[in-house]
Amino acid sequence: MMVKISDDELARMSHAERALLLARLAALETPPLRSRAAERRRHRLVLLTTVATAVLVPWIVGLGLTLPHRYVTNRWSQTWIGFDAALVVCLAATTWCGWRRRQLLIPASIVTATLLICDAWFDVMTARTGRDLAASLTSAVVIELPMATILILLSRRLVRLTLRVTRLRSGADGPDLPLWKVPLFGVPPESIGPGSAPGTAPGSAPAAPASSGTGPPSGQESR
Repeated sequence: MMVKISDDELARMSHAERALLLARLAALETPPLRSRAAERRRHRLVLLTTVATAVLVPWIVGLGLTLPHRYVTNRWSQTWIGFDAALVVCLAATTWCGWRRRQLLIPASIVTATLLICDAWFDVMTARTGRDLAASLTSAVVIELPMATILILLSRRLVRLTLRVTRLRSGADGPDLPLWKVPLFGVPPESIGPGSAPGTAPGSAPAAPASSGTGPPSGQESR
């Protein structure tokens, strides 16, 4: 049996009732966010990054003790041409994603900002003293680092807006969290799993909205 809820009935609901309705609908539509295969992949990734972090620390110490102060390299021009070509591709991708309003704008902006910071770092660190160093510092301070900062702040804002929309559509409530505290999918998986709702324990059945006489009867939306 199909139950229709009019816009007027939805408008007469309280915020808590609408949030509960959203959570119950999301529980029916949202696929499971956790599986054994996904957990195994996550554990492998964490193990890989942990080992890489541990290996890089003595590697950096070794480089500091063994690298010469000066070094003549081959393919210098090809190195910078290739790097700048990659930067152009990332800038173009960021421009296209922003123009077309694509979600890919977030990773494209982060990658482009990273390349801009690397460009500024290597320009300054490999420049000769005098005019070359002054030009590299000016380019870094005036162009590359400000652009990188704008792209990073843009990415942060877009991530927060995306998470806010995700939380609202899942029926979750509460203040926005700092990004380092936000779960991987924006809301805890147990909060949008079957039988869960905001303010309920995982696996427990959500309470039906209190009937105010103007909204839909309790339980209608789950039929």
